[in-house]
Amino acid sequence: ETERPGEVELKEYDVNSPEGAARVRGYGIVGTPAVIVKGPALAGGFLLDAINEATLRKAVATASGREGEKEKKKGFWKSLFGG
Repeated sequence: ETERPGEVELKEYDVNSPEGAARVRGYGIVGTPAVIVKGPALAGGFLLDAINEATLRKAVATASGREGEKEKKKGFWKSLFGG
């Protein structure tokens, strides 16, 4: 499971494609991997370049406006990070 309808949507872009290159420029990304987290509480989004599970969890909670809530489905995160 890599998505949660209505909660988390994972989109992957090839930085060598025209669309991916435009997104890289738009967000000022200088290295990969990089993750942009957006949500109702953080519509502009923010860039994560030092990605680990704890950082991504906090970013998603902040963007969704649910910072401080415990993650219910740990299997979702394992699908992103392996394990």
